[in-house]
Amino acid sequence: MTLTTDRVAGGALVLLSLVVLWESRRLPLGSLRNPGPAYMPVVLAVVLLGFGALLVALAGKAPALSSVGWTEWRHAVAIFVVCAFAALALERLGFRASARGRSSPPCSPSPSPSPRSSSSTHS
Repeated sequence: MTLTTDRVAGGALVLLSLVVLWESRRLPLGSLRNPGPAYMPVVLAVVLLGFGALLVALAGKAPALSSVGWTEWRHAVAIFVVCAFAALALERLGFRASARGRSSPPCSPSPSPSPRSSSSTHS
């Protein structure tokens, strides 16, 4: 079995779904009639697991991973770093931004347009 781009992507999806399933075990699942907080993450993770496994199994015509050029690796690393920073600092930055924004009204009204006489626009 050749390591192709589709197999790597499918493996990443399977891994992500397994992490979601593992983390969802802490929350109550509930039932179909009364779903708990883990119900939708578990359902979506199972669907993702199925699609990831299908992608790994049926990836035949995708290019080999070794043949792919990694010319944009700097952009990928930058995106990963920004996403990791946002995920790790979101709670602290979100609280500070909301605490700072309390002194101003949440929605300030837009300024009224200057009054114009209707006779100058219509002849």
